[in-house]
Amino acid sequence: MSVGMVSTWPPALRIAVTSALDSPIATIVLWGTDLIQIYNDCYKAILGPRHPRSMGQRTCECWPEVWHFNEPIYASVMATGETSHFDDQKFVLEEAGGSIELYFTVTYSALRDEAGNVCGVMVRVIETTEKVALRKDNASLTAAAAAAARRQAFNLRVADALRPLMDPDEVLASASAILGAELGACRVLYCEVDDAHGSCEIRRDWTRPGVQSVSGQIRNLSEFGDELMDVLRSGETLVINDVAIEARATDVRAGYASLDLKAFLAIPLLQEGKLSVVLVVHHTEPYTWSAEELQFAHDFVERTWAAAENAKAQATLRIERDRTQSVFDCMLEGFVLVDRENVVLQMNDEGLRIAQHKLTEVIGRRMSDVWPEIQGTPLAHLYARVIDTGISDIIEYEHTFWNGVKSWLEVRAYRTPSYDLAIFFRNIDERKLAQEVLVEADRNKDEFLAMLAHELRNPLSPISAAASLLSLRGSDEKLVKRASDVILRQVQHMSGLVDDLLDVSRVTRGVIELATRIVDVKSIIAEAVEQVQPAIESCHHNLVVSLSPVSAFVEGDQKRLVQVIANLLSNAAKFTPTRGDIVISTEHRDSNIAIVVRDTGIGMSPEMLTRAFKLFAQETRTSDRSQGGLGLGLALVKSIVELHDGTAMAHSSGVGRGSEFTIVLPSVAAPIDTRCDVAANQVDRGLQSMRLLVVDDNADSAEMMATLLTTLGCSVVTELSGLAGLARAEVEPFAACLLDIGLPDIDGFALCSAIRADTASRHAKLIAITGYGQEKDRIESASAGFDHHLVKPLDIATLIRVLEDFGSPSPSSD
Repeated sequence: MSVGMVSTWPPALRIAVTSALDSPIATIVLWGTDLIQIYNDCYKAILGPRHPRSMGQRTCECWPEVWHFNEPIYASVMATGETSHFDDQKFVLEEAGGSIELYFTVTYSALRDEAGNVCGVMVRVIETTEKVALRKDNASLTAAAAAAARRQAFNLRVADALRPLMDPDEVLASASAILGAELGACRVLYCEVDDAHGSCEIRRDWTRPGVQSVSGQIRNLSEFGDELMDVLRSGETLVINDVAIEARATDVRAGYASLDLKAFLAIPLLQEGKLSVVLVVHHTEPYTWSAEELQFAHDFVERTWAAAENAKAQATLRIERDRTQSVFDCMLEGFVLVDRENVVLQMNDEGLRIAQHKLTEVIGRRMSDVWPEIQGTPLAHLYARVIDTGISDIIEYEHTFWNGVKSWLEVRAYRTPSYDLAIFFRNIDERKLAQEVLVEADRNKDEFLAMLAHELRNPLSPISAAASLLSLRGSDEKLVKRASDVILRQVQHMSGLVDDLLDVSRVTRGVIELATRIVDVKSIIAEAVEQVQPAIESCHHNLVVSLSPVSAFVEGDQKRLVQVIANLLSNAAKFTPTRGDIVISTEHRDSNIAIVVRDTGIGMSPEMLTRAFKLFAQETRTSDRSQGGLGLGLALVKSIVELHDGTAMAHSSGVGRGSEFTIVLPSVAAPIDTRCDVAANQVDRGLQSMRLLVVDDNADSAEMMATLLTTLGCSVVTELSGLAGLARAEVEPFAACLLDIGLPDIDGFALCSAIRADTASRHAKLIAITGYGQEKDRIESASAGFDHHLVKPLDIATLIRVLEDFGSPSPSSD
C-alpha cells in the first residue's frame, strides 16, 4: 500500500505529518493498516543506515527484528485507540557489525480522521541508552538524567492534555496552566506579534488566583523598547531576573511595576525568520531562572503553538465539512425546497422566521396545506409557470400570513434539475416604505415649486403696477410715495423668502456659524414681539406675554434665537383667525428654560403633527394660498434650536383647536454685568459731500442707487461698464466705490483688483454689490480686495451704516 501523492493525502494524514515534522523529538507516523512510515529529521538518527529507503516503507519490513514487540502494541492502538507508553524499553537492533542493545522511551498514540476513526499510529521516541547505562553503573540517576526524565514526563503530560482539545484558545489556556504550575509562576501568556504594524495581541493567558488577567489586550511594541524587541527578533530568549535592577528592562519598568511584576521570561518563536509569537512567564518576586526551567519553557513554546495551530486546522476542516449544512441557515433570505409532489423538503431558519412557522409544522407537509392562502394568487401562478417552463421568475407580492399580518415579499423561484422547486424570498417592507417616502418627497417637491412660483409672483404684481404708475404719473408726490412704499414692502417680502431658503440651506448643510454669547431670554422675546407686533395688530389679535419672574439666561446667538421666537409668533398670527388669542410664556424646567407659544388658531391634524418640523410641511391649503409662506419656518426653528443643544416640540388637540409650540434650551448663569453706555461713544459721521462711484451695467439700478445716495447728501458718479468705471477711478479719487460683480466686460473682482493696483481711488473703500451671498462668495470678494460684501436687494440701512463707518471726509477731486 502507498500513501500516494501529497496532494491526494486526506486532511488527517496532512495534519499528522505536519505535527510530526514540527516536533522537536524523534517522531514517526505509521499510516493505514499497512503502517506506512513517514518520519521527521530527528528520527533519522534512530534509523541510521536504514534511511532513506525506510521512508514510505511498511514498518514491519523496516524493523523485522523488533516486530514481535511492536506488532501487538500497534494492533491494540489501532483497535482501541488507547495510548501505550514504555520507559527505557530495551530493543535489540541489527546493525552491519552485528546486534546492538539500545534503550528508548516510546509513546504509541492513535491517529484519527475527521470522523474520529483510528487511521494510524504516531510513535514518539526518546533514546535513553545513556541514561540506562548510567543507572546501571551508578544505581542512581544523575541530575541531568533526572532533569531529562522530568522534561520528558512534562512533555508527555502536556501532549496528553492537549490531544483531546479542539479549540486553539483552549489549547493555549490548558498548556499555559500546566507550565505555570510547573514553574511556580503567577502568569503565563502568549503574545501574537504583528511586527509590520508594531503591535502584539495577548491571545490568551493563565493567571494564579488573585492575579489580574491581561488576555485580549493589544499592546504597542514600542512600549517594550528597541533593545528588548531586538533580542526577541533575533530569536534569543530574554531572561530578566529582577526588573528593578536589570538595565535592559528600563523601558518596561513602570508598566511591570503597575502590575506588581518583578521578573519575567520571554521566549520568541520565529516563523520564516520573522518574529511571530512570544511566550512570556511572569513572577511577582525577583527570580533566578534555572537552566532546567529554561529548557522546560523552550520545549513547551513550539510544541504548544504547533498544537494550537493543529487545532485551528482541525477546526477549519470541521467548518468546511459543515459549510454545506449551515449555508441555508446562514442566509439572509428565506429558502424553501419543494418536491414534485408539492411536499416541503427543506426550509431554513430565516424562512421559518418570515413565515412565522416552526420546522415541525412545515417539513414533510404539502405546501398547499402549510400555506393555503396562496391558492389562486399570482404567487401560485408563478410557481406553476416555473415548474412547467423551467424559466426562473421573480415577483413582488403582498402576502397575508395565517395570523392576518401583511408583508411585502420579493419571491424568486427556480426549477432544479430534479424538477424540485427552489424558492428564495425576503421581506421588502422597508424598501416599499422607502419608495412611498420618495413618492411623497417628489409630491412635496412639486407642491413646493408651485408654491414658490406663486409666492414669488405675488409681490411682482404690485411692483409691476407701482412701476407703471410711476412712469405714467411720476410727478405726483403722494403717488410716488405710495408706489415707493409698495415696491419697498414687496421687495422686503421677496428678500425674506430668499433669506429663508438660504437659511434652510445653510442650516441643513451645517455651515451656519453662531455668534454665541450669554443672553437674557426676556430680551429675546421682547425683540421677537417687536418684530411681529405689526402683523399681530393688523389681525387685531390679543397677545399676552407671561414671563417667569425669575430671570433666565441662555448661551446662544441672539439674532438666531429672536428669529426662532419671531417665526413662531408670526405663524401664530398668520394661522389664527382675526381677534384670536396668542400667549407666549416662559417656565423653568430643571436646568432648562422652556419658551411656549400658544394660539387659538386653525390647529393641526395628527398627521401634520408628525411632520410639522420637516421642510415644506404645511396643512392642505386653498388654491389661493392666502396665508402665504413656503413651509420653511418650522424646519428652521427646529434646526436652529438643535444647534443650541435644545429641542422643539409641537402639540395640537386637533384641527380648529389651536396649536402650542415649545422651545426648550439649556439655561446658564447670569453674566457679569459689563455693560457700558454705547450710545455715548457713537459718533454721527454723516454722509454729507462723500464722493462715491457707482458701477452697474443695469442703468435703472445705477440711476436709482445714485438718486438715493444723492438724496442722502453724497456726490455720486455712475458708470455702466467695468472699463468705464476703471477709467474714472484712475483719474478721480473717490471715498467709496459700489461695484456690481456681474459686469459685461470685466467682472467686479477684476475691476476691484485694478482699482487697488495704481489709481487715484486705490485708497477708496470698495463695496461689492451682488446677488450671491454664500460664504464662498464673501471669501472670494474679500480675496479680490473688497472691504464689504452687500447682497441684492440692498438693505438701505445697512448701506448707510457701512458708508458712515468709513469715518473720513470725502477726498476732493483734483
